[in-house]
Amino acid sequence: MHNYSDKDFGSWIIDKNKKRIILDGKDSLLALQSQTASNVWIDDFTMKVKEVTFEQLKELRNNLKNGK
Repeated sequence: MHNYSDKDFGSWIIDKNKKRIILDGKDSLLALQSQTASNVWIDDFTMKVKEVTFEQLKELRNNLKNGK
């Protein structure tokens, strides 16, 4: 699922297989989260968008794609 919210300063959420990637446009953060058995989302990691490398984006994509 892909969600875009211009009300939240250009934020995006992409989720699949109890994982999601969140781009927080307001705070310029990128987060990878996992859903627990009790349906709570926890951060696997969070970093500032300015610090994200292309290799990290490819790894995020592959992890989401493969359900890791």
